[in-house]
Amino acid sequence: SIEDIENNIESQEEYDKAFETCAKQVEKVLPCLTFGNIQKLINITLKHIYLVSYHNPDIRPCFQYCHCPVDGQMLKKIWESRFETDTQPPKPYAWSKEDFSDTSKYSSFQIAAREYAAKHPEFVTNLIELDYSLWNT
Repeated sequence: SIEDIENNIESQEEYDKAFETCAKQVEKVLPCLTFGNIQKLINITLKHIYLVSYHNPDIRPCFQYCHCPVDGQMLKKIWESRFETDTQPPKPYAWSKEDFSDTSKYSSFQIAAREYAAKHPEFVTNLIELDYSLWNT
């Protein structure tokens, strides 16, 4: 239930650990998927659930710690906003090929996305809304 989610996840750190556990469980069921595929599957699924239930404001706080789905387009937007220069982002990176051996790039992206969201509270209250507002703009 919504109450269980609210009461069980009380910090970003707890959510991050729960996310990693969930991702590893998905990997057991679908070993053909990489971490990059799995993060996208989990994050986009949560994004769709959030958007479908957006009319219910009581549900929104349950998504406060969710991650931003990672892809090349979001990487570029977050990079540009973080450095606010004309420097080019790292050469295109295939997130779908990312595996569980090193998820530091994924973690760094989530930190940068949270920093971006904190700078724009007028239109972003969580990273799902960040993805929705920036993707394909």
